[in-house]
Amino acid sequence: MLMTKHLLRPLALSRLSRQLHAPYQGLPRTVWMLALVIFVNRSGSMVLFFLTLYATEKLGLSMARAGTLVSTYGLGALFGSYLGGWLSDKWGTHRVQFWSLLGSGAGYIALGYMQTFLSLMIALFIVALVAETFRPANAAAVAEASPADLRARSYALNRLAVNLGIAVGPAVGGFLARIDYLWLFWADGLTYLASAFFFWVFVKQLPLPKHVDTGLPGQPPYKDRLFVAILILSFVMACIFFQLFTTWPLYLRNVYQLLEPQIGSLLAMNAVLIVLLEMPLVYRLPAKRNYQILSIGSFLLLIGFGLLPLGQGYAYVIMTVLIWTFGEMLVFPILMSVVANRASDRQRGQYMGWHTLMFSLGFVVGPTLGSRLYETLGNTWFWFGIGGLAIVVSSGFYGIHRGLNRNTFNLP
Repeated sequence: MLMTKHLLRPLALSRLSRQLHAPYQGLPRTVWMLALVIFVNRSGSMVLFFLTLYATEKLGLSMARAGTLVSTYGLGALFGSYLGGWLSDKWGTHRVQFWSLLGSGAGYIALGYMQTFLSLMIALFIVALVAETFRPANAAAVAEASPADLRARSYALNRLAVNLGIAVGPAVGGFLARIDYLWLFWADGLTYLASAFFFWVFVKQLPLPKHVDTGLPGQPPYKDRLFVAILILSFVMACIFFQLFTTWPLYLRNVYQLLEPQIGSLLAMNAVLIVLLEMPLVYRLPAKRNYQILSIGSFLLLIGFGLLPLGQGYAYVIMTVLIWTFGEMLVFPILMSVVANRASDRQRGQYMGWHTLMFSLGFVVGPTLGSRLYETLGNTWFWFGIGGLAIVVSSGFYGIHRGLNRNTFNLP
């Protein structure tokens, strides 16, 4: 009996090891290298998290002007998102990513030496314009490097790298800010330059594999009715998701009486769950049910916020975070995969650019509109309204699923 236990233990460990490694197996080398670049890049994400504090405490600007600076970055991100997609189709994704990283590194270092409101605002717009061209180019590059059936996992790996990097950046940035805010700009800039170096060494020289083009040949994004429907639903989700930066922490602080460390721990839990579970979850999702998965995922993502007025206490908030976190894990990698597969090889950059633009627009509109509705409707009805939108968005994705079955839209 004892010998049998000794024999079974290695077999069980071997089976567990295979299960843990399975979600990561088979992904192209280029996808892994792109994830490495993203991790290095996001490990230096510091300036934006501390921009309001820097503007008010270091430069002595008002809160209104500090908010204007954040909005200026968002405006630059809008233009950068579209420009990055357009340039990717014209110049290639590798070239756009490299020059975006290089230019952003220099730009963030220069930002640290802008001492007036006007100079900082102009510089922020330019940096955002250059930095955000990277996102659609990177998304298109992941699609170029992956066959259609691996794209959801490839995007999940990219998100894992992003979350790991963001877990490092703000924490280090807090220590640097206590020494001197200038260190934040140098750290952000140097990690961008390091990302450009890693990209040049590990990615730029890798040839892009050729895959079967599954997208619509010659279909402009704005004429693709299914894609336009996806953009509208994505914009609504983005506006609600970005309440994380405004009304969500305000509600938890004022109504649930949570302290800042407790709110921070909820965001940390979200990041840890994504790192640990998103890849295995996406690996086990059924193939060819993307829009049904998006319908379920979008409902969980939004209803997790809509449930807030129905409970009380820290444990209840944890439950709501678990709900919208699982929705987030279902929605974002699958959504990126759907958009990538919808686009043809020649227009994938434009599709990714428009999709990124919708989320950038949600970052600009969502916090502002949400804050006003929060005050106008009252906090309880505001969250109930989001619960209603959960049903609308979920129904929208399910409607797309039904429309595809009836050939209402052009396939794929």
